[in-house]
Amino acid sequence: PADQDAVTRVVVNLGKALGAYERLLTCGTSRFDRWMNGEASALSPAEQRGAALFVTKEQCVTCHTGPFLSDERFHDVGLRPATVATVFLDVGDEGAATGLRALIADPLDTHGAYSDGDDGRTPKSVPPGMEGAFKTPRLRCISGRPSFMHTGQLRSLDEVVAFFDRGGDSAGFPGTSELAPLGLTPSERADLVAFLGALDG
Repeated sequence: PADQDAVTRVVVNLGKALGAYERLLTCGTSRFDRWMNGEASALSPAEQRGAALFVTKEQCVTCHTGPFLSDERFHDVGLRPATVATVFLDVGDEGAATGLRALIADPLDTHGAYSDGDDGRTPKSVPPGMEGAFKTPRLRCISGRPSFMHTGQLRSLDEVVAFFDRGGDSAGFPGTSELAPLGLTPSERADLVAFLGALDG
């Protein structure tokens, strides 16, 4: 048992060191940041219109807020299971409901003996509404990603914006979607995609 504890502490400390390093990584200052700091020409007119949509009609800031443009919380957006990259079919994934149960039971969570302290991220029990909920992704440098959503089944920002515009999918997933149709015009969808591209550093 003493050797097991010593090995576990080494592995945990390695994980903490990797986590500390990863928190130092950023994608750099974006044109959006320059615009927010007063450089009016940093964003094109389409990107500026997209930024306005992001905080008004689309209400993206409800979940995509803060410096990383994520509330770091779990939300159900009603993504219907589909084949991902022709490799697997994402069926039966209960999202945070399953993940949080496993985390709470894990001796290496923030409540355990190997933790440096409980920062409040891990709940003591699974809160209601976690079925089908997944963590809000950070939007910094999003346009360079090869795929989107927790499954990677959407392949472009155009598809992502269209998904949210239609209010997600109507059935075929656990939980209850938080989305409602937005009613964007084609030009508004294009402006929003343009704005998301301005988040690249």
